[in-house]
Amino acid sequence: LQNVSPVHMSRNIRGVLWSKLAINCVITTLGAVTGQTLGQMLRQKNIRRVFLAVYREVVDCAHRVGVKLEKIAAPPHLLYLRADAGAATRLYKDLLVVLVGLRYSRLRSSMLQSLERGRPTEIDYLNGYVVRQAEKVGLDVPVNRALVELVKQIEAGERQAEPANIADLVGLC
Repeated sequence: LQNVSPVHMSRNIRGVLWSKLAINCVITTLGAVTGQTLGQMLRQKNIRRVFLAVYREVVDCAHRVGVKLEKIAAPPHLLYLRADAGAATRLYKDLLVVLVGLRYSRLRSSMLQSLERGRPTEIDYLNGYVVRQAEKVGLDVPVNRALVELVKQIEAGERQAEPANIADLVGLC
């Protein structure tokens, strides 16, 4: 396999899976909710704010269920923004998210592609999984919970995938 693609071995498969989950809960789901590519989304401050909040909730949930996250593309703490972070830290994390948007600007969410094709999304296996795990350990994950509902409304044809949907999430961050 190493001849085809870089291979990274880990003894912490749960940490690898939760790290991938954190990335997918942010990028895949926000793309579905906004109807935009990653680059389009991350040009908008409110979406970057939601991005960091979703990521924080997933990381907090992973820690609460006893998972030590693993490095995937970058160390997991790189995009983690504590709720009580100061202005300088917030600015730094915001700039990192802008750089992610620039690096992967054309990325189109697989969940958005499912919605466009009229297929069921993987929301229950991404953010929905986080919500269920958080409930088991008594952790509140309001942004992930709201994202699950938003995607289900879009799937049902009750809403459109558009940037305006972010307004429903900003107050939860």
